[in-house]
Amino acid sequence: MTEGQDSLRNSGDPMDGMLDTLIMNRAGGLLGLTKRNSGSSIIPLRRMNIKSEEPIEVVADGSKFTNDTFNIEVVPDCLKVITGRERIFAQI
Repeated sequence: MTEGQDSLRNSGDPMDGMLDTLIMNRAGGLLGLTKRNSGSSIIPLRRMNIKSEEPIEVVADGSKFTNDTFNIEVVPDCLKVITGRERIFAQI
């Protein structure tokens, strides 16, 4: 598991209606910005559109998809999430 994937696993609140999106850039940074010791960013979103000149590979819930356009959004109240009573959600 990469550092970014581990951070994503330990963040997020399933009740906030946001998608905690892990962006990994092989070039090392998002929008030309580089982070120390990391080529990834976690961004909370409700919706995102990805467009590329070349087909790209996206992994979602363990499944791989290849296309040049992806439209992703959170559908409110579509998924019921059950957690343990002691589960504390990270505050961003």
